[in-house]
Amino acid sequence: MALFVDECHVQRLLDWRLALEVVEKAFRKIGLEEATNTPRSRGQTDHVHVYAMLGGAKGMGALGVKILTTHRKSRPENMLALFDAKLGGLTSFMKAGHLEQMRGGASGAVAIKTLARMDAQTVGILGSGTQARMQLRGAALVRNLKVARVFSPTRENRESFAREMAAETGLEVHAVNSAKEAVKGADLILLATTAREPILEAEWISPGAHINAMGATFLGKVEVHPNVFKKTGLVVVDHRESARLEAGDLVEPIESGELHWRDIHDLGPLLVGRYEGRISEDQITLFKGVGLAVSDVCLGQAVLERALSEGIGHEVPWA
Repeated sequence: MALFVDECHVQRLLDWRLALEVVEKAFRKIGLEEATNTPRSRGQTDHVHVYAMLGGAKGMGALGVKILTTHRKSRPENMLALFDAKLGGLTSFMKAGHLEQMRGGASGAVAIKTLARMDAQTVGILGSGTQARMQLRGAALVRNLKVARVFSPTRENRESFAREMAAETGLEVHAVNSAKEAVKGADLILLATTAREPILEAEWISPGAHINAMGATFLGKVEVHPNVFKKTGLVVVDHRESARLEAGDLVEPIESGELHWRDIHDLGPLLVGRYEGRISEDQITLFKGVGLAVSDVCLGQAVLERALSEGIGHEVPWA
């Protein structure tokens, strides 16, 4: 038998404490070379795009495949198939839309916890969608934030973001009229947009700022202007193999010689002490995340264990 866990059950079972704990542990497993993660494989028909990626981690009982389908006229379908890490049998089908969003927010929070200044209090946010909200929620859990400024092109969207996130987090959240106004002087800069052209300029970034660039996960999408990398002292990615294939922000800086892969570090090895992190209060740091299957799978396994202990989900015959 396999357990089917629907989206409403995932939302009930998955909280921020669990997300932060499991995602950080998954990154550490990568750093210790005790995890498997494959970049996305992509396919399509005339109408639908499909993406698949697999991951597993030793000692966490986690092994699985994440599958996502997208269609321009319908909502994405996001699913995890989880397997017994010892025997290989199917253990669960799980709706993974909310889980993926939480994983993105938790990944960003782990990066902030590792790289941002401890006294960071102000946040500039570019983007007002679900992932921008997740990034702010995660950041507020790992730093004592006071003020956030948000910009997105649609005024109604940025104003509703400001109202709702202020009520939820207790922060001062202001909708502003330009990307520059949101970012200038901020201790943290959170990018979660669908931009295809650079929206973050180097001249807006203050010494000591940390940047989470989470939106551009295709080679044809860019959020960060190449000139930003002239100012960054440390560039970290969630997984270099995946970033080579999907991090559009890195293409031009590397082609121009402004940035070299040898200078880009994975977050997992940094967490376990294989590389040095922030070295000064004035250093500008940047984390580029494209999303890792191993984090989704480890988080899904943790949700499955809670579902089993609480008797939640529906059993599906599986010979």
